[in-house]
Amino acid sequence: NHELLSGFVPDWHVEDCSRESELVEAAKADPKAFEANYAVGVFYLEHGAFTRSLEYLEWARGAKPGDINNSRALALALLGTKRDPEAVNLLEDLTKSTNQNAATLRLLALAYQLSGEQQKSLETYQRAVAAAPSDVDNVFSSGMGLISAGAQEQAAELFTSTTTSHPGEAKLWLGLGIAQDMARRKVDAIQ
Repeated sequence: NHELLSGFVPDWHVEDCSRESELVEAAKADPKAFEANYAVGVFYLEHGAFTRSLEYLEWARGAKPGDINNSRALALALLGTKRDPEAVNLLEDLTKSTNQNAATLRLLALAYQLSGEQQKSLETYQRAVAAAPSDVDNVFSSGMGLISAGAQEQAAELFTSTTTSHPGEAKLWLGLGIAQDMARRKVDAIQ
């Protein structure tokens, strides 16, 4: 999903499918080049070819181990290939070694959720909110993450407080309505 992926990989854009051979040739021309391998890896990731994406993103990681965008893309590819524990390890290491980046924390929360670690997932979504509380997209994505992790009431509380501080943000009101509906508070949700 483009919107989901764009929340984790900044400057996300969908490459034209016809560019595949051009991107692959650039990577083959210089197999140790970070940019070329990253471009192919992201191309395959955005087209749902997770296994093919992994190969290039791992090469890019070898060329530039500390690149946060590549690490997040690699974690998404790992999740796409059902290698959830590896994604969790990669993201835990990343969150220890970098500032508390909201997008990385949301991705870690998703990885925990897919690994069946619900409590860690909920706590990490809350950490993501705390990392960038005034970023509406972050709050919305974290709140929706809470809903998908089964914490509808926590999400409703989050959206209630943020709609008070950002009353003009329709996205947050939508999140509040969804959270209240999922928590079986239909009358509140309709309002």
